[in-house]
Amino acid sequence: MMRVKYFILPVLILAFSSANAQKTIRVNAIKANNYGVIYSLPKTSFEITLLVKKTTSQRGGEFYPYAQRYLGAEKPLTENSVTYTLENISVTNRGIPDKTNSFMVEFRAKTSEPFVYLREDGVIVTVNSDPEPVSIQVIEIPEGETVIVNPRRFLSQETLMAGSTARQAELVARQIFDLRRSRTDILTGEAENMPPDGNAYKMVMDEIDMQEKALTQLFTGTVNTEFFTKSYTIVPEEKNIDRMVITRFQKNWDLLMPATSPGEPVFLSLKKQNTEGGYAAFRTRTSTS
Repeated sequence: MMRVKYFILPVLILAFSSANAQKTIRVNAIKANNYGVIYSLPKTSFEITLLVKKTTSQRGGEFYPYAQRYLGAEKPLTENSVTYTLENISVTNRGIPDKTNSFMVEFRAKTSEPFVYLREDGVIVTVNSDPEPVSIQVIEIPEGETVIVNPRRFLSQETLMAGSTARQAELVARQIFDLRRSRTDILTGEAENMPPDGNAYKMVMDEIDMQEKALTQLFTGTVNTEFFTKSYTIVPEEKNIDRMVITRFQKNWDLLMPATSPGEPVFLSLKKQNTEGGYAAFRTRTSTS
């Protein structure tokens, strides 16, 4: 059964807007360049950024056959897997130089300190005025979760000396329940040795949580997550775009696939408005398992 995710981003972007992180350069119109500055007008392009979540699952450690018996875990991980999910999509207008629309702005020789600000790629920004700061839309990449603690460092001597795996699993499960009981006692104020202040309380609770999580993973397995982005640049050459395939998505893909590859498509639709030459109704669709 396939799950279908829809990302609908209404966008109204003027054809001459140019949100871009490029440096701007002041070019003075002087006698050496005949009081003229060559520049290019921008044309609209869209940078489409996909936020992807990678989930790496590893089956439970040596005690996973006892997960249900000792911890009541219904679904411990029984196999290793790597899956990818599409979490978010953002779109940013990037004005790129239109080489078919390059001109020279000419100033009169007696104009007082004429100048033009250009981007590094030659796109004009301002004439006889300083450019305003540009806000750039950046997709936020969440922090993933990575297991870096070796759970065996928390095993007691009795557990390490136990004669069978089943006995070790039983002792570790008992240790997990003791940690949970200690947490409950601290939360209810019934612990014999309560943390003296807020900082000590946090340190103790963090240590209990960390040990419990590490030991539980010996039964249930580990799940690590990380996030990354992939960007595509689209230059609309037509007034309207209907369901153009940007890329294709696969649950077990290791990078975003080309548009011609197998997989569930990510579509782009653009509709050009009659007002001010802008585009609107940016829409993507992807379906994942």
